[in-house]
Amino acid sequence: MSNRRSSRYWVLLLSYTCLMVVVSQAAGAVRLPHVISDNMVLQCDMPVPIWGWATAGEKVTVTFGAQTRTTTADKDGKWKVSLDKLAASSTPAELTVTGSAAAEQGAGKIVVKNVLVGEVWFAAGQSNMYLEMKSLRPERLAQELDAANYPNIRVMKVPNRKSATPAEDANVSWHPCNAGSIREFSAVSYFFARDLHKELKVPVGIMCAAIGGEFIEEYAPSLRGGAYRGMVAPVVPFAIRGVIWYQGEANAIQGDGMKYVAKQEALVADWRKAWGQGDFPFYYVQIAPCNFKQYKGDSLPILWQAQRACLSIPNTGMVVTTDLVSDGIRNIHPRNKWDVGKRLALWALANTYGRNDLIYSGPLYKSMSVEGDKVTIRFDHVGGGLAARGGGELNYFIVAGRDGKFVEATAKIARSAGSKVDDIVIVSSPQVPQPMVVRFAWDKAALPNLFNKEGLPASPFTTEPLEELAKLQAQPG
Repeated sequence: MSNRRSSRYWVLLLSYTCLMVVVSQAAGAVRLPHVISDNMVLQCDMPVPIWGWATAGEKVTVTFGAQTRTTTADKDGKWKVSLDKLAASSTPAELTVTGSAAAEQGAGKIVVKNVLVGEVWFAAGQSNMYLEMKSLRPERLAQELDAANYPNIRVMKVPNRKSATPAEDANVSWHPCNAGSIREFSAVSYFFARDLHKELKVPVGIMCAAIGGEFIEEYAPSLRGGAYRGMVAPVVPFAIRGVIWYQGEANAIQGDGMKYVAKQEALVADWRKAWGQGDFPFYYVQIAPCNFKQYKGDSLPILWQAQRACLSIPNTGMVVTTDLVSDGIRNIHPRNKWDVGKRLALWALANTYGRNDLIYSGPLYKSMSVEGDKVTIRFDHVGGGLAARGGGELNYFIVAGRDGKFVEATAKIARSAGSKVDDIVIVSSPQVPQPMVVRFAWDKAALPNLFNKEGLPASPFTTEPLEELAKLQAQPG
């Protein structure tokens, strides 16, 4: 080959290579966040955002079913479209995304496969939410894994990451539910999703972002926000039905007390604003009793009251776990996560999905009245009536008079005038002739036996105004 022909050959080869690079770059310019990927579940019955990145000014087309949406990437290369409301469907479908540059070059398009439409929930918190299925006792784990064949449940675990700035993406992926995919997935999240799937008979997607030992502040971008920026921000605004939340141990140890209320209010408000879906459901778990030495003085009972006070936040619900302890109340991580998930699902089924035939909460303190030396306690959520679990006398009631000294009290279940069920508790003590305050389960190691007849436990409470508890500091104990 002559030098001239050789030179021409290399020029043509170089030009062709450069052209292929340009085509390749154009074809790869359009991309999606990892949360929008194979095996995902899209939220039904509400607008569904689809977003990603492309070359600035590039036209992007998204197609799902009969819907096609077109938009243009902004100067930063960001784009977003919204699909109209989708009906729940267990039929696998494909979502396609094509950029104009790629289309002009005849390059491929992004195809997201095996997509279902159903109910999507976001789960978060600290170690009790993170705790994986493999932490169950071996015999229970084997039983659950053997039964975990639910291809229309899809699970997604967000890697632990805290960030100083909001992350645009996270290395996540969706997986159909089977023994392999849930073994290292959040047990509470799985049991919640499984119960919803069984009851609603539609696909369910569950995303979990949880870090052991983490404070609520790390999840709230008006506060510290590192976990929010690293683990929550990357999946916003993926459409969800609501949130389940299991956290509080770290803040109890910190001695937050009633300060926790404002922190949870901030978190809920921030998340609802970020998602832009209005006041979506936020169901949370009141942490369990534990004889943990780092719970000083009244730090745990006061945090319980703070969590109870958070029920004033619109569209929230609280699961009580005083009966779900393990290892003689020495374990801050109770193993029974199936009942936690079941109780969260009860709140969702009743309040989000309209199952008005369900009793979804245990007794919650409502009001008190004093007559002579007796205090009458009234409750919400008595269900079929109050009961002492296992029979016998009610336990863990204490009472105080004007001097503020609490003593053990006698507590008896009774029926108020006109009621068809046992709905009140009468509390008294011969040592307190003029009672003023009653507390129930005011002990970090309490195992109280007040339930409703549906088997759901009463929340610990004090009859003191909750704002007064803000003045009560946990004392070293």
